[in-house]
Amino acid sequence: NRLLAFGSVSTAFDPSTPVDARTGRIQDNEDTLGYEGGVKGRSASAKLDYSASAFLLYNRNIARRNPLYDDPVLDANQTQPQLVAAGEERFAGFRTEGRYKLTDTYTVAFKGVHMEALTTKSPALGPEVGKQIARLPQDTATMQLRYNPKSGVGFNWGTSVSYVGSYVGNYPDPKRAYLEYPGYGLVSANLGYSWKNGPRQLNVGLSARNALDRDLLTTNARVGAGREFGFSGRMNF
Repeated sequence: NRLLAFGSVSTAFDPSTPVDARTGRIQDNEDTLGYEGGVKGRSASAKLDYSASAFLLYNRNIARRNPLYDDPVLDANQTQPQLVAAGEERFAGFRTEGRYKLTDTYTVAFKGVHMEALTTKSPALGPEVGKQIARLPQDTATMQLRYNPKSGVGFNWGTSVSYVGSYVGNYPDPKRAYLEYPGYGLVSANLGYSWKNGPRQLNVGLSARNALDRDLLTTNARVGAGREFGFSGRMNF
């Protein structure tokens, strides 16, 4: 067996574009600090590839509406800025991936993620501090079965089942009530064909997302998420 341990520390920033309507000032850039560590491995037979990792990310300086803006008492002189770069979020969780070669032509793969995404600081979203960020599920997973011909020429196909866990649509505030959506699973499938002519290879394929036409508009208020067909073509030289 081959096993590799890894770890990383990263930083990034997102150039800010919001402009304060009162001060005319562009907000500070949002920045991210992240840590990740885990293992990757391959079995002695080379049939199994796997990985597992844990991560921790911090998003900082997120522009939020100033709750004192236009307050009849605290902003009577209209000196409060419209925006304040004071929002913070924390993402913590783990992911696992695996790929197993059942035969020379069949492969099964799995990927799962558990993520706790919390609002840790926000002047405009006080009731949401310490809670899961709206519309971000804690759990997602996908399992796929794939067939490819030995020679690389001929029909290939695959099918997958994906799962999205339950999530909060919005938290209660003066304008909206608490809304939570249930988790759901989707089935997708694809069929393709490959030709070879010397070093060139042509691949064409058909795909169906949400193949069973699950009604996500009724259960999760997702518009345009019904059964969807696609076509693709690729030429390799």
